[in-house]
Amino acid sequence: MRYLPFLLCTLTGLAGCADHDLRIVYGDGSTGCLPGDLSVPHDMTTAPACAAAKGLPGVPIICTDFPTAQTLVDLKGMGWEFTSQCAAGWTVSNSNLQVNSFSTFASSCIFTTRPLTPSEYQKYSSFTLSVVQTVDLNDQQQSAQIFVGLDVPKRQVAASTGTNPRQRNIYEIVKTALPNGGNNNYQPLFKISSGAAAGGLNQGWQIESIAVLGNP
Repeated sequence: MRYLPFLLCTLTGLAGCADHDLRIVYGDGSTGCLPGDLSVPHDMTTAPACAAAKGLPGVPIICTDFPTAQTLVDLKGMGWEFTSQCAAGWTVSNSNLQVNSFSTFASSCIFTTRPLTPSEYQKYSSFTLSVVQTVDLNDQQQSAQIFVGLDVPKRQVAASTGTNPRQRNIYEIVKTALPNGGNNNYQPLFKISSGAAAGGLNQGWQIESIAVLGNP
């Protein structure tokens, strides 16, 4: 199966795609084209949605699974950030994004998706963040949080701790209520914090898929 690891993006002047086409880059490095405009949903049979977006209404703006560590390299080149706020480092294991060496991890780590462009932000009235994840944390010492843009309390979207089975969590927020500080932007930020190493007692925060969808 091919994966749609980031977004359907409009690029011009590329061989094989007309100027108005959508150029798709899959997780295996191959590319394809879809005709038309991002504001109109497309038949995804030629470009399967990531697990986080499957079955959801809205237009996929960001849509990625994590099949291999190469996915992180590809996403970093597209504006995702995995390294500047994570000394331990993020990795992919068993098709899950997670912090390196969680059993000895006693710090905090952050990664961000790429920010939406101004035109993407203006086009929609609300945005849906969908995350397929498993949380297995010490509920006294560890937490997993999602913010918009900055890791400050007023920008928090969700927080988890303890043990939660694999599930898809969906957060749809209208643009007027987005906790973005009034900056007219949308960039999910993911943070894991640990006050003590878990040893072998907990498995950490494992993220299988992330999607951001725009809603009219």
